[in-house]
Amino acid sequence: MFALHLLQPVAIADRLVALALQRNDWKIDIHVSREVVFHSFTLIAAGIFLVAIAVTGEIVRRGGAEWGYVAEVTLIFASLLTVAVLLTSGSVRSRLRFMLIDHFFTSRYDYRREWMRCIDTLTAPEAYVGLHKRAILAVAQVVDSPAGVLFVRAPEDVAFQWAGSLNMPAAPEPIPPGSPLVPLFRDGDWTVVLRDAPGAGEALASLPRAWLAVPLNHFGNLIGFVVLAESRAPFKLEREAFDLLRVVGREVASRIAEQRAAQILDQTRQLREYSQRFAFVIHDIKNVSGQLSMLLANAEVHADNPEFQRDMLVTVRASVGKITRLLDRLRADRQERSHTLVAPAQHVKSVVDACRVNRSARIDVRDDGRESGIAMDPEAFDAVLTHLLNNALEATGEGVVTVDLRREHLSVTIDIVDQGPGMTPEFVRDTLFRPFSTTKGEGHGIGAFQARELLRDAGGDLLVLTRLGQGTTMRILLPAVPTGVIAPAALEGE
Repeated sequence: MFALHLLQPVAIADRLVALALQRNDWKIDIHVSREVVFHSFTLIAAGIFLVAIAVTGEIVRRGGAEWGYVAEVTLIFASLLTVAVLLTSGSVRSRLRFMLIDHFFTSRYDYRREWMRCIDTLTAPEAYVGLHKRAILAVAQVVDSPAGVLFVRAPEDVAFQWAGSLNMPAAPEPIPPGSPLVPLFRDGDWTVVLRDAPGAGEALASLPRAWLAVPLNHFGNLIGFVVLAESRAPFKLEREAFDLLRVVGREVASRIAEQRAAQILDQTRQLREYSQRFAFVIHDIKNVSGQLSMLLANAEVHADNPEFQRDMLVTVRASVGKITRLLDRLRADRQERSHTLVAPAQHVKSVVDACRVNRSARIDVRDDGRESGIAMDPEAFDAVLTHLLNNALEATGEGVVTVDLRREHLSVTIDIVDQGPGMTPEFVRDTLFRPFSTTKGEGHGIGAFQARELLRDAGGDLLVLTRLGQGTTMRILLPAVPTGVIAPAALEGE
């Protein structure tokens, strides 16, 4: 009776606890990591094995045989070596992991861990592992495969080309679109088990132990596939494994497509740079051709003048040298300009003199006389001056073109002023600096754009001051290098 009285409060408390649990809807959510289970089981199994070996050795030693102690030591060291080899064996670890997952977990994969592992593999530094190996490894980790081969096709190609291997030889032949393997991918959503598709496996006969072909689907487009070797341990292929392979394959496909887009963008950039250099060179050659044409036209009148003959030889020699340098600039390894310290006054004088010889035009030069240098490629500076002067002379006609050179505190300013018809603000904004847009019948529409780009490359700029009926001022702005901080002999041309 006394025991029953003691149990009554316990029973009442039990009901109260159960009622509280029901009201609060408490859930027991215990998560056990697969890695913890694997390593715990491995340690327990190794410990049991070593204890069993130690007991066996002790029994042998107590047997009284003379070799008992030696046998015990030998047995213990052999067991330690066996455990070490088994724990470092990839196939043994795979078998043990698959066995534990099948018996302890309802899901084969820890999807959060698998996704993070896939991202870490694909985003590894390019300097250490190429994308082709990272792509194969990301897919192979899903089924614990030790090797694989990547096939990729570009948008303009039709066959799947070998793109890389991981612990497997290179595939010598591409996979054509008519191969029996391609339709089995079902537009990139189906992983092919090669042993179940004998006809498809013939295309990959040169690859040893080929097991799975995982498609790389990028927005519905089959851009490639990964052929995996057999896993380290027998792997049970289920729907869960196929779903994860399909998801990882799409992520790998997006990475490959991203790299391909980056390569195309880089090639486009290189072609654009070369096209720009080519257009600049063609325009400069056009200017030289115009100068030589004017020289020939004046030669018919002044051919007997010795002074004109000397000027003609100087101009022809300079033109040939300039054309040679322009053609040399088209070489890919000569695309960088060398910025040299130049004296702007001397270059302005030489360019103005050349224009006067060829056109017999009136050009007034104003110089404030303050010494200062600029850091720019001499040929580029001459090209800018020549283009702007030629345009000013064409716009002015019979009038006067003024070149005003002045040095300010931080910049060198050169104004080239013409008496032409001027331009509208809309024309300056929309047309003047747009490549290949020109109002001249024989023009290329690249001169103003080239002049501004060359000046900006040297840290300067080209400004346009214009009004309809009031002429135009093309203002060159360049950073000034005071001559007081450098040796005068360093100025180019001095």
